[in-house]
Amino acid sequence: MNRVVTRALTAILGGLAVLGTAAVPATAATPFWVSGTVRCAGGSAVEGVWVNASGGGWASWQVANREQYGGASMAYYWRQVTGPTTVSLHIGCGGSPSSWKTRDDTPATGTLGSATPMNTTCSEATGPEAIRCSPLARPSIGNRVADLALLYDGQWGGKACEAAHLGVNGYVGGYSGGQCRQFVNCLVYRTSWHAYNPASANYSFAGATQISGASATRGDIIQNGRGIHTAIILQNLGGGKYVVVDSNSIVSGPAKETVHVHNYTPPTSGVTYWRYSQGATDQSGPPMP
Repeated sequence: MNRVVTRALTAILGGLAVLGTAAVPATAATPFWVSGTVRCAGGSAVEGVWVNASGGGWASWQVANREQYGGASMAYYWRQVTGPTTVSLHIGCGGSPSSWKTRDDTPATGTLGSATPMNTTCSEATGPEAIRCSPLARPSIGNRVADLALLYDGQWGGKACEAAHLGVNGYVGGYSGGQCRQFVNCLVYRTSWHAYNPASANYSFAGATQISGASATRGDIIQNGRGIHTAIILQNLGGGKYVVVDSNSIVSGPAKETVHVHNYTPPTSGVTYWRYSQGATDQSGPPMP
């Protein structure tokens, strides 16, 4: 074959290659947040969270609550990654940030492409790094409300409204986010990604199902009368007693409009209980601005 023909074929084939490449659209990389809670089931402190994902790395994290989970064994983490990507976590329980006592992993998720709340619990064991954590699972709206509420323990409840980007400077329609009901409203608004804003004249909860007090569990909401008090259940102790997290608590001690974890026995009449069982769709990223 002479050089002229060879050059002509090369040019044609090269042009086809370029055309073939251009015909396949590139998948755009999209940044999104992964966040949630990690818990060391043995009671050791969370010492670090690494996010294995495209664009992953060290997660920021904050102890969720020392009153209910002693020894800082539960933490809320957040990290922006780039999708589509699979996600797994590498978690340090106990020891120190630079020298973990146990190195526990989650299984990898399927491919993700948008903001996804994900929680896990790790069984602590010394030895080589291994998968000892439960698969990353999306919490319900109610459980996400409880997770986030714990981050504000000891702080003004209006911070939850600021993080939800609802209202202005922690006030919504003139009502302070430090008030018990508005604190919960802002958390529901955020964790449902604006699907539900349960402000209502009759103090019901839009999008939630009314349940019995006996069946209430973590993430369910107690509404005492019309405007008397609103609290988020952390644990049902039985006999009409609960461990709750709330703002502007009616128990003595905490400062006004401050979030607090405490035991609560609501009245036996005039009280309703509500459950958000839908999966949380919070896309807000970090817990606070």
